Amino acid sequence: MQIATADQLFAEFYENNPELLFIVGIKNDGEAGRETCRILYETLRQYPGYLDRIVIGTFHDEIEEELKTSYPDLLRGASMGTATNFIVPQYLGVNLFNQSDFAGLQIPTSFGKIPPDSKGLIDRAHRRNIAVQYWTINDAGEMRHLIELGCDCIMTDDLELLEEVLKEYR
Repeated sequence: MQIATADQLFAEFYENNPELLFIVGIKNDGEAGRETCRILYETLRQYPGYLDRIVIGTFHDEIEEELKTSYPDLLRGASMGTATNFIVPQYLGVNLFNQSDFAGLQIPTSFGKIPPDSKGLIDRAHRRNIAVQYWTINDAGEMRHLIELGCDCIMTDDLELLEEVLKEYR
């Protein structure tokens, strides 16, 4: 088995499917995470059409800050801390002064059921031009529910199931 590099993947899709949107996750923190930011940025500079099509996500607040300050032209997903600082005030209805400047909000559902007011959260994020993405969704009913709420992305381990569900909405 051979593992493709980011450059190989970007080159392949850039030529054949330039309209695709991507989410790339930086898993490391510390120096390794910062180095990953640098390498990813240098790689993406070879594919300028992707600068507004790829959201770079991370769990780590320090890596999100590195992306924000050192690579401001990259689209960022919210780190765990930034996501929490966005989501909690949204649910409490005290979001008037929110100045979020990230492009994507990746929400794990592993912590439990999707909250009843998720439609409000999604709508408020959309008003701020923030895409709302849920992971990891492997249940058809939950997929339908998120589609009907207006989420922007469903990350799944079961692509065939998601494809079947999406056929219902075409």
